[in-house]
This record gives sequence, C-alpha cells and structure tokens, in this order.
Amino acid sequence: MNRDHETRPVQVPGAGACATTFSNPVSADAVWRRLAVVLFLIAASAAAAALPQLHELLLYDRGAIARGQVWRLFTGHLAHWSASHLAWNLVSLGAVGWGARDLPFRLVSRPVSWSILLIGPVLFLCQAGMAQYTGLSGVVTALFVCLAGERMRSAPDERWVWGALLVAMCGKIAVEFAQPTPLFAASGAPSFRASPMAHLVGAVVGWFALAPPRRLSLRAPLESARHVPS
Repeated sequence: MNRDHETRPVQVPGAGACATTFSNPVSADAVWRRLAVVLFLIAASAAAAALPQLHELLLYDRGAIARGQVWRLFTGHLAHWSASHLAWNLVSLGAVGWGARDLPFRLVSRPVSWSILLIGPVLFLCQAGMAQYTGLSGVVTALFVCLAGERMRSAPDERWVWGALLVAMCGKIAVEFAQPTPLFAASGAPSFRASPMAHLVGAVVGWFALAPPRRLSLRAPLESARHVPS
C-alpha cells in the first residue's frame, strides 16, 4: 500500500553542518495528491472563466451575500475579471504548487483550505465598501508563505533566500495598501483594484498553517530541521 511519506532532514556523514538529505522521499502518488489540490483550483477557475453563468454564480458579491447567498464568501476565489487576471493567478498558483509538491500534505491542504474559508468572511466584515471580489491571489499568497516558511526551517542554507522572498512579498502587500492598482494583472474595468486585505489574510493564514508559530525564526534553523546524528 502506498503511503504519503514526509521528508525528514538528516545529517550527511562527513558533511558540513548545513548539508542535508532526506530519509523518506515523497512517493509519486503523494506528489500527485498534493498537486491534485492545485489542479482542482486551476480546473475550477478555468471552468468559471469559460462559463459566464458559472462565473456569476461563484462571484463574491456583497449584495448577494447579504441576501443569503453565503457560498459566494468561499467561491469568489474561482472567478476572475479578465483573461490577464486569470492567467497571472493560474501561473502563480501552478508555480507555487509545483514548488510545494514535496511538502507534507497538511502544508498544502491547510493554507489552501484555511485561506478559502477565511478571506471572504474577513472581507465581508472589514471592507464594507468592497462590492465584489474575485481571484486566487490570496490563496496563492497563503500557499507561498507556507512553502517559504517550511523551506526556511527544513533547508537552513536556503533560509535567507526564502526570507528575502517573504520580505519582497510583504513589500508588495504594503505597496498595494498605498496604491491598490494591480502590479501585474489587468482588466478593462476602471474599478479593477488589487485587494491587499485578501493578500494580508492569506499571508497570515499561510504562516499559521506552519503551526506551532513559535518555532518560526529567521535567526536559526527551526526545531523540525534539527540534524539527526549519524
């Protein structure tokens, strides 16, 4: 029976302090299990883009939610405003999902599911002026933060690279709060704006998906990256 193996860093005999290998490689079935989460989101988003009626049904629409269509709080991530918006989100999700293919399954399922469940309600409660919201960027942010945090604690020699990427992402969110014009995706609608609150919630969710958060540090390898004596 195939098992969902998780990697565990161990010290290589005779190697330096930061040299690691993996005692339990992730099986092909386990990789596909992780990628299935990402592929489902890509397929569902593509379907919503191809079917206008499905797009309208999934769209986060504050007025419709207030009238009882609460599923829109969670399905709005699958709708997109334009081909550019869809393409940027799917390329980003595909790249981050591929990078996360060897993570423990919980570090893929947690950030994805938690961000889908939390971003919409937070926007509804905190941003009364937002009439509509679409896109997977908050979910991608959550998965990226979880991936970067896990790389920082499982590969100490790469810690500063991933730390720099996290800092860059935080800078992007800060710029979006100051100027919400999207940096990459485009739409013909003049009211099309980035949603830094969604990205911020995604980032926080991704960090806490690495629980327990007290183990996260930029200064030293985390508890789970300790070397095992040979």
